[in-house]
Amino acid sequence: MIGASALATNPPAGEPAKSSRTKDQVVKSSVKKPVPRETRMRVTGVVKDITADVIRIERAVTAELMEFSLEKALDKIKPGDKVNISYIQKEEKNIALKVNKAGDKKKAITARSGSAPPSPSPASKP
Repeated sequence: MIGASALATNPPAGEPAKSSRTKDQVVKSSVKKPVPRETRMRVTGVVKDITADVIRIERAVTAELMEFSLEKALDKIKPGDKVNISYIQKEEKNIALKVNKAGDKKKAITARSGSAPPSPSPASKP
């Protein structure tokens, strides 16, 4: 009689050798690594200076001055306006992605959802 261990290690001459991997083991050589996502941050402050390619604001909470690079000129923003800025950091620089006046709640909501915010119902008034 031939032992079971001899059959497991030496396959018959015409059959290919079986892999020692189990079903749960997965080969990960073909899996692509995900591209790192850029972290978007938001800040609110008062515009101190604005040019065609840079906006500088002062944060109300910390009185910190922050500078952001602009991808395009902002015609409707002027010094003294309170703004919300969505930005990313790239190569140690703050890059503004979106700049809205802080008082433009309707405009900011409309830009995201595509519709005006719902008006308050008359039943909710005292």
